[in-house]
Amino acid sequence: MVSQIDLYSHTQRPVLAFQNIQIFRGKNQVVRQAGGAVHQGELVALIGENGAGKSTLLHALAGQMSASGNIEFLGQDIASWPVDVLATKRAVLNQHTSLPFAFTVPELVAMGRYQIAETNQQRDAKVEQYLACVGLAGHMSRTVNQLSGGELQRLQFARCLAQLDAFEPNHQHREDQSAKLMLLDEPTAALDLRHQHSLLQAVKAFTEQGNSAVIAIHDLNLAALYADKIMLLKDGVLAHQGSPSSVLTADILTNTYQTPINVMPYPNADAPMVYSAVAQGANQLWQIQSKNLGEQDAQTSIV
Repeated sequence: MVSQIDLYSHTQRPVLAFQNIQIFRGKNQVVRQAGGAVHQGELVALIGENGAGKSTLLHALAGQMSASGNIEFLGQDIASWPVDVLATKRAVLNQHTSLPFAFTVPELVAMGRYQIAETNQQRDAKVEQYLACVGLAGHMSRTVNQLSGGELQRLQFARCLAQLDAFEPNHQHREDQSAKLMLLDEPTAALDLRHQHSLLQAVKAFTEQGNSAVIAIHDLNLAALYADKIMLLKDGVLAHQGSPSSVLTADILTNTYQTPINVMPYPNADAPMVYSAVAQGANQLWQIQSKNLGEQDAQTSIV
């Protein structure tokens, strides 16, 4: 069982709780030690360097990969959930998805609703609703191989929304045991600035209904703006977790990413803003070099 501290550090039982997680790929140990909890209404950002184990941990938390330790979803071992029931409660967006057939845009979104009993008319209306949510309502006649990488990512996100019936009409707030969970692996990686924010705003709206979400993400400023909690993986260990302001500090990030990083308050938002000190140092170095070159040119012209 997950420890009492993990389960009851909040007033409610967590939607997702995990403890002593270790994961191997062959002989390579990718995740060495991870434990934590995702509570109802939380958007959790999973951050860390390339190869830190973010995607691997996310897949294990989704029940898609075996791992030692304990993973509980709504108080029940994730491995004990019937697949069809789990599909109504938990949706996953993978970083890379292979699509062997040229499905139409509506067909792909409709795949997320196979477990829902509804008429064709009801299904089609829901598909159109979620395509509009991600800005793809005008792409109904296209096939997936006619989409850009960013459009395909948004389409897969629409499938997740449709699968969980994310924005049900007249819904106020879920009870603890009816909370749903999204696990998204780098959902903003292929998106332009506008669609990065619109996708994360949709995820935030999903969690504000009493659901939960975990996103693996590299953009630390997006994590700071949207996440309620940050979990930081370093060398396969979940080394830090807490609020954005407690985890996204210059010391922690510089140590994690092994490059100078500065943090300042985000303008017009209660969040930290992260920026590389390398660029700042490079600019200073360029100014010094330019000054030196200018002095050398002046001396040459005098001679």
